[in-house]
Amino acid sequence: MILNQLSISTFRVVVFSLGTIIAQQMIAEEPHQIKSMIVAGEVVHWNWWSKDLDKAVYYLRVFAPYMFFYKELRF
Repeated sequence: MILNQLSISTFRVVVFSLGTIIAQQMIAEEPHQIKSMIVAGEVVHWNWWSKDLDKAVYYLRVFAPYMFFYKELRF
């Protein structure tokens, strides 16, 4: 991890949305280095619906106006 290369022994983590997936990986790899963590809009795992929706939005983004999917696909 880059934090080890920079000689950072402990740190605090603030993450939002998809950043929570990275934070979960950090906890799995180096749990003793994390002093505290604030997680907002947590993404726990991707199920088949999430994966398919992500792929569809990726391919349709060139046809839709900016922010269309955020406004129209509220769950």
